[in-house]
Amino acid sequence: MNVPREPVVSIQQAYVSDVAEGHLAFAALVAHDCVAVPGPLDWLRDEKIPLEVLLIPVGGEEPGVVERIRPARAEIIGFASHPEGAVAFLYLAQPSRYCPTAGVLRAEDFEKSLSAGEKDMWKALEAAGGVPTRAQAPSWDAALRTVSGIEEAQRRELVRTELFQTAAEVAVKVCPPMKGCRGFVRP
Repeated sequence: MNVPREPVVSIQQAYVSDVAEGHLAFAALVAHDCVAVPGPLDWLRDEKIPLEVLLIPVGGEEPGVVERIRPARAEIIGFASHPEGAVAFLYLAQPSRYCPTAGVLRAEDFEKSLSAGEKDMWKALEAAGGVPTRAQAPSWDAALRTVSGIEEAQRRELVRTELFQTAAEVAVKVCPPMKGCRGFVRP
């Protein structure tokens, strides 16, 4: 699924009920299965912090779906002479439904930004169009405040109850004609 909405991305300490308390860093969805995170990155090196990537829909008429996806792995990339300017790329355990927030990053543009002396990887990515500039970024704090309401709405809409009068009605619902049963083996 490819939802044409740009999410706000928050790296979270997993299992914390309040997203403001669990927030570790903001990020940008740069591919359906990867987010870029600016430094400082000390929290990422702490093996005791369980992580999840929170993708919060912004804009649009419908509230959207909040995604919580575990990172499968992370890479920190930067210059040895300027480690505080490194960027982390967190590769997601499953792809997001949302569109990446950045334009197309061309290697030549990124290299040009770095060759001009920029040692802060995030600023170089911004200059090359690989991540949105901070001025283009939506209100992250406001987005975090919407998560609870969106997730409550998602939960309310999760269950649909259908009760029938006859066995035939139930059988047709479970095994629709022409489609067969949903995962069941017919005799």
